[in-house]
Amino acid sequence: MYNREMILKSLNSENYYIDRHSLDLFLEDWKIDSIYEDESGLEFYDDLSLEKIKKGISLKAQGYSDEQIITKLSKIEAQVDMKDDKKPVEPVIMDSDGEPRTAEAEIVPADNNVQPDMIPEGKRFTLDVSSQTLQMLAEAVAKKISDDITNSDLSTKLIEAGGYKRDNEILAKQVKELLEHNQELSARIEQLENNASKHFWKRFWGKRYNMQIYSDFINELDKRLCSYAAFFKDFIMCKEGCSDCCENGDYPISQPEVEYLMQGYALLENDKKIQVQKNIQKMQKGGACPFLINKSCSVYKYRPIICRVHGLAYLCAEGTVKLPYCANEGKNFSSVLSSGIVEIAPIKENLDTKKVISLYDSKAAETIKNLIDWIK
Repeated sequence: MYNREMILKSLNSENYYIDRHSLDLFLEDWKIDSIYEDESGLEFYDDLSLEKIKKGISLKAQGYSDEQIITKLSKIEAQVDMKDDKKPVEPVIMDSDGEPRTAEAEIVPADNNVQPDMIPEGKRFTLDVSSQTLQMLAEAVAKKISDDITNSDLSTKLIEAGGYKRDNEILAKQVKELLEHNQELSARIEQLENNASKHFWKRFWGKRYNMQIYSDFINELDKRLCSYAAFFKDFIMCKEGCSDCCENGDYPISQPEVEYLMQGYALLENDKKIQVQKNIQKMQKGGACPFLINKSCSVYKYRPIICRVHGLAYLCAEGTVKLPYCANEGKNFSSVLSSGIVEIAPIKENLDTKKVISLYDSKAAETIKNLIDWIK
């Protein structure tokens, strides 16, 4: 069983970097209940709960709503229950001599002289083992065998022993090759996620700003931006697969935006996390955003403000109209741009990052710097 601190440790060891606040929200929103609570109120969860949390995080990263995640998690639990129903486990009756016998319906006379925590000599007792328990035991035995093989030169000894059939030789060779491959893969992952990288990602977890409040602020901003985009839809050419704005830029971003961005990174699958770190290693000033993978934003829900407002035409503080840079390339608002003059009334709200983030926290505007300066 796991308490919440043990769950966090397990998730972080598998690159699901979330904080305690996020875990509490996930457990509450996805209706994952504890199976036991001790006298001090400490809650404990089983292996199924841990797997449901991992699955829920993966689904959240893919854009599923909490209601959809709850539905899918309930199917996982239903599948486990069906497995238990299909193969009921008969009680195992053991004699005092250790010999198993067929389960029988018998009544053992009560003995008032028997201590409650003792099994009387010569009496029978029933061991009721559920299929879930048997499965856990089987997995534990399999893990033990795997660890023993990994930490020894068993495959080499088998090959050197000789005298066994050809199929055993082939199997031993395959086991050895598999172990070597796993060792190479582990070394590669360890190299990519070195201590410096881990230190970088961990330093953004809720150290300063309340991410729930910031998330609510961003949701309200998105509502306004969606209404603007709908009004100017005939002049906006942005579409899926167009990533020019993500391949060349400096991406000014504030501290709360970085913290929010890191939450999105923590929800990525391991292969995407590795790809982001590779992109960071080769990132250059004015180059591509490291979170861009295959011309798509890997952290779209958690993207910075400058990415959210891109594509719109709005008034700046100086009274000038700010257009997307791609307007000069025949894209957004290019149809109403003539000799540097915009022939349409722009959005009157100033959507510069400094102005927008000031609505959330005036001091946050002082933390703005280019993305490369945050992560390299």
